[in-house]
Parts: sequence; C-alpha cells; structure tokens
Amino acid sequence: MDNENYKKKDDFWAIEKLVPRREKPKFVRQTTDTSAVEFELSAGNEKKDVEQLSLSFDKATSQQYEVKRPQEEPDDEYSPACPLIEKVCIYRWKNNYNYYEEFRRDARRFYRASIESALPVPYFSYVPQYVQLSRDQLKWYVYWRGCVRRGSYPATDYSYILLLITEIINLGDEVDTLEGQRILCELHRNYRDSYPRLNSYLSDWICDYSLIHHLPPPRDIDQSLTEHCSLREFYVFFEGDNAADNYASLLIKYCSSYDYKKSKFAVEDNRKVYDRHVSGALAYTIERCSESGSILSRAGLESNMITRDAYSGALCASEMKRKLKIHFLSFSRSHELRFLIADIIKYSENKIRAYLGIKSRLSVFGIPSVITQTLDEYFSEQLPVIKRAPFEAEAALEEYDRLYEQPKTELSFENAADIEQRSWSTTQMLVEAFEEEIANEPAEQPTVASINSEADGQNDLRSALGDSYEFVLLALSEDFAGQARLAKRTGVMTDAIADKINDIAVELLGDIILEDSNGGYTIIENYKGLFNDE
Repeated sequence: MDNENYKKKDDFWAIEKLVPRREKPKFVRQTTDTSAVEFELSAGNEKKDVEQLSLSFDKATSQQYEVKRPQEEPDDEYSPACPLIEKVCIYRWKNNYNYYEEFRRDARRFYRASIESALPVPYFSYVPQYVQLSRDQLKWYVYWRGCVRRGSYPATDYSYILLLITEIINLGDEVDTLEGQRILCELHRNYRDSYPRLNSYLSDWICDYSLIHHLPPPRDIDQSLTEHCSLREFYVFFEGDNAADNYASLLIKYCSSYDYKKSKFAVEDNRKVYDRHVSGALAYTIERCSESGSILSRAGLESNMITRDAYSGALCASEMKRKLKIHFLSFSRSHELRFLIADIIKYSENKIRAYLGIKSRLSVFGIPSVITQTLDEYFSEQLPVIKRAPFEAEAALEEYDRLYEQPKTELSFENAADIEQRSWSTTQMLVEAFEEEIANEPAEQPTVASINSEADGQNDLRSALGDSYEFVLLALSEDFAGQARLAKRTGVMTDAIADKINDIAVELLGDIILEDSNGGYTIIENYKGLFNDE
C-alpha cells in the first residue's frame, strides 16, 4: 500500500476534522455594574420608557467605567514612625460595591449597645454578620464584647471573635483607632492558642489597620504576629531599655544565615550561656553601632516596595477597603545584612567557645573592625576567658595521662636506693622469664608484622590530608607568614584550611590537631609527636 493510502487511513482518527469550526467572538463582553435600577412603565409610553431605560443603563455603565479607571495619585501618603518603613501610599478601592453596606450600618447601630449579663450561645458562620444572629446570640455577643473592652476575655466561639474584628475594621473612620488596635492585639494574644487561624489573619490585618490610620506598631506584641506577617518590617520598632534586646532577637531569628542553636557545643548547660550571650552581644552591638535609630546604621538594608490589598480575606465595606503601596527597607530579604549578622553570631560563638575551653573555632570572614572591637569589649566585661577544664576529648587525654603520673614524694637518697634495688629485682625476674620463654619456643619462629601505631597514624593522616599537609608543616614550624602565602596561592582562607584539617583529624584521631594562636595556627602540644620526623 502506498503512502497516500496510509495517509487516508490515518485521517480517520483526525477528530478535529469531524467537528465544525467555531468562529472567534467578534467582541469581548465588558464587565458592568449589575446593581438594580428602579424604573416605572406607563401604559402607552412603552417606546419612551424603553429609551429612558436605555439611557439609565448607559449612564450606569459610563459611571462604572469611570470608577474603574486606574487611580494615579494616592488619597493619602506619609512616612510612618517605623524605622524600616520609608513611605506608605494609600489608595481608595477602585470599585464601589454595596453588599457589605448593611453590615457597616448595623455596626454603627450596635457599637454602643451594652448588656449586664448573658449566657454563651453557640454560633458558627464563615462570614459572620449581625443579621445572622438570633436574639440570644446577639445578647451574648454584646455582653462578651463589653468584657473584652474592659480587659476580660471569656471563652467564646471563633465566629464571635471574627465578628468583633470585622466590626473594628469597618468602623475605623468613626471610632478611636488606637483603642481598636489595642483590642485587635489583645484578641490575638488571648485567643490565638484556642484558634490558631488568628495568627495568619490578624498579623496582616493589624498591620493594614495601623498603616491606614497612621498608627505606630503596637508595643509588647507576641512574636507569633511577626512570624506570620507578610511585612515583618512593620513590627520592627521598639522603644525603652529593652529595645536593642528585641531587635537582636528578631535579627537572630529572621536575618541570619547561621543558626547557633544547631552547634554541637550548644547543649545542656552550655546552651544557657549561648542563649544569653549571643543575643546579649548582638544587642550590645546594636546599641553602639546604630545611628539615628537605624539598625547597625542600616548596613546592607535593601529598599523594597510591595503593593497589597488591605484586609485581604476580611468582610470589609468598600468605604473602608484600601490598596497600599509600601516602600520599606528589608532586613529579612537583604543578603548582605544576613551574612553580617551570621558573622557576628559566629564571632560571638568563638568567644563563648574560648570561655568554655573549646579549642575549635568557626570561620568568620567580613566583620567591620568597629563591630569586632565592640564585641571584644562586651565579652571582656561579660564573659572573660579563664582557665577551665578542657572540653570532651582533651579532658579524656589529660585524665589518661594522670594515670601514669609519678606519685609526689620528698627527694631523698634512701628512697632513691630503695627504688634502684627494686628496679634490679624486677629486671632479674624479667630476664629469667624471657629466657624460659625462649627455651620453650620452637626453633623456627613465625613472621610477625610489626605495627607502629604512631607511624601508621601519621601516614594515614598525611594520606587523608593530601595537599593540605603542607599547611600542617607550616603550623608545626609556626610559620604564620607561610600560612598566609599558602592561603593566598590557593585562594582559600587560612581559617577554612584549618577547619578542613581539623575535620579530617577528628575522623581519624577523634580530636582536632590545630589551634588558633594569634595570627596563625599551631599544632596542639599533645599531637606534635605525630610529626617529630618532619
């Protein structure tokens, strides 16, 4: 069968050829205002009434398009008190809608209502509104709301809490907004454990509410607000004696590429020292290296801009709905600052390790000299290095050596003669035992491989280190200049080379062999014997 016949048979499966083509629409339907228009029809004037209806429809459509035009200039623009928020532009919502206007009217109506007592009544709604409440539910809501305003927080259903939140949002132009912010924060603090969804909702809604009404960030906030907010920089604003401590805790949590809590030395009692002094050293640095209230003089902070719809997911009347354009300095998105904070934490951990008697060190690359001097000042005062028991493997080695220490006795000729006499007696016993063993052994001895554990250890280490062994020899001779030249030639920092060597030594020997010695690295005294023939 030729190719033409094959092609005809394949065309049988071409379904698209059996279905008639659909022509493309010649117009695109435009979205228009679907709100009802009232009109009356009178007998005998159908044509006139239809024309009037058409004119009314055209007018409504033109008004709808007019509302939909993009707004170029903001209704409000200002620079808030937050050190990381540079400018906030507030735009009214581009479309008017009226399906939440009844809720806003009811909120005004019930805002000042109060009741002395009521019993809790279950209530559930995805979008809570006053019109859904029965008489008993409304009484409980008004009573419970009064308790909240007075600082008491009885147990209640989640929908009542959501109803109060949306009431505060929708009456933002008619009530005390600072009090509204306080209540929103207290609702989060007292009910977030029972209703975890409040974390994700309120963290952004409190931020929107505060920015729209020119409010500063709330004081004494719960950290979970910061964790769930899409604009964490809004909450980075503290005042008072503990301001630097609060900044430090946020930077350690959200702005560091290194987590000291995962360090193998930050365990048990050591962890308390780490938690106290890593945060304390960073707070001390922030206090002394931040000018005009900016964190570390805004080192490495990048300018960013985000656009967001206020109260996303909340019931909100169009009169209160806003679009926000926020210009801010990002601490959680700035790579330079993340590495700077990480190096400050590593530098602090090295100081803590020295205090604890741990000889290994972390590599630290790029900290400005003014910050290192500040950190040195903090640790010289708060955590001075003292002679401490060696850590882990070092302590085990010293304990082993003490087993073979000579007893401390007074020097005398009598003791010396006694020791010599006992020594000769021991020698005589060993000689006799050795001669007896030789006599009992066969004439032909099997070949036994002699093992020099120290030499093998040296050979294994040399083989494992490879090119890095040159650095070990420079450390043995304490040639710091040579170490610097080797680092420059290989393009690897001396700290990084030393860390690599110590990691290999730990795998083979169970301990590190290099220690930092003010400008370079030397071999730890206990392991110099491995390199005596060098």
